[in-house]
Amino acid sequence: MPKVKESSDEFSDTAQNLDTPIVHTNLRGTFENPVIIVGNGTISLNLYGEDPAIAAARVAYMRQENGFFPSVGQISDQAAVVLHGCQFVVLRGFKFDDCWPAALYLNDCQHTVILDCDFGACTQAIGANGVDTRDIWVERCTFNQTRKNQLWDEIEWNQVHGSFENAAKGGVVPSDHRHLDGDFFRAWNIAGNVTIRDCDISDAFNGIHFFNSLDDLPADTDRSGVRFNNARRASVNVLIENNRFTNVRDNCIEPEDHAWNWVVRSNTFKDCLAPYSFELKRAGWFYIYDNHHWFEKSKDEIKGKRKSAAGFKFGGGQKNEGDFYIFNNSWLSHQGERLLRQRVLGRMKHFNNCIKMTNGRRRLFGAEWSKPDNGLDDETAKKAEGRRFTKRWGEFKIEMNGDWIFEKNGEDWRDYAIAGYPIGFQTVSNTNGIIF
Repeated sequence: MPKVKESSDEFSDTAQNLDTPIVHTNLRGTFENPVIIVGNGTISLNLYGEDPAIAAARVAYMRQENGFFPSVGQISDQAAVVLHGCQFVVLRGFKFDDCWPAALYLNDCQHTVILDCDFGACTQAIGANGVDTRDIWVERCTFNQTRKNQLWDEIEWNQVHGSFENAAKGGVVPSDHRHLDGDFFRAWNIAGNVTIRDCDISDAFNGIHFFNSLDDLPADTDRSGVRFNNARRASVNVLIENNRFTNVRDNCIEPEDHAWNWVVRSNTFKDCLAPYSFELKRAGWFYIYDNHHWFEKSKDEIKGKRKSAAGFKFGGGQKNEGDFYIFNNSWLSHQGERLLRQRVLGRMKHFNNCIKMTNGRRRLFGAEWSKPDNGLDDETAKKAEGRRFTKRWGEFKIEMNGDWIFEKNGEDWRDYAIAGYPIGFQTVSNTNGIIF
């Protein structure tokens, strides 16, 4: 991490209601003497030129009609502050509010520190793009995308992220709120080496979201024979620690398609619908530990669909190249007790976690965990995984052992073993006297 210090290269970006973005191109500092840019007041800029909700719905509709997912995040290069081709730059003490569609955007930048910044209403707080973008440090920042609980009791999930594929409602309508379909940190095909620590993300739709389309391989490629440096170019080496996620309506941590060597530790997640989304094609070497999760909202407090909380969202059939270690975490949920609700996470190693579900509906492995696979052909069994977590643990190298599991109205974790989930015998059954 570059040392933040006063220098002759320090200057300020003055607060104002901007008409055009602030763009810094080819700033060059060094490790010992970084360029330090200090915020001065609040920066606001609406590049839509009209109501963000109306403009974002139009952008999303045009994408939908041209065969793409109806989102607006891809235009986050239209940001209030842009860094292009910069190295060893520190952004410190910035305050953004009403920046549409984005507040800060990094393109082709290396060794960037974002420190003590406050992000208010916008689609994307921080966007980072390009395979040459790497070595980013984000610390002690805040993101409050909306008013408290607005994404839960006023705006429906479908109005932000619904599509013909994922919602009964269907596609874009003029009353949508697509301008909120964003993240605290979003990356497109960046090399990696990213640290995000001691940040507060609250009342937002998503948290940390990486896309990686660079590392697709032909289906017939032998992954085991591919050298690491020649086939894993993006979304590598990510550390997410000591952050606080509160009232996140969708997912907090979401690598898409390909990602390697991530550490997620010592974070807290309060009232977040599904903290982790792993819909992956090639990935591995994840270490998720010392995180604490609790969900206390009742379904009556949530408007529209997508009311049931879960721990993880998985894709189908992902065998992964390295292990996913999930250990020494705690979970408390008063509703939506589906920790591993459906599909597959290959090479998952789930050890020594503390899980307490108080709703009374036993769904640790999804709604249809008790239905047998015996007699089902492979395709029918795979289809069943749309309603429950896979039972093909040997094929996907899945292990689960040493967890403490309390489920109201569930007397024994061995019920899951009898149903076809080979949980290890060091798992601990319900103990009403244990409270956390």
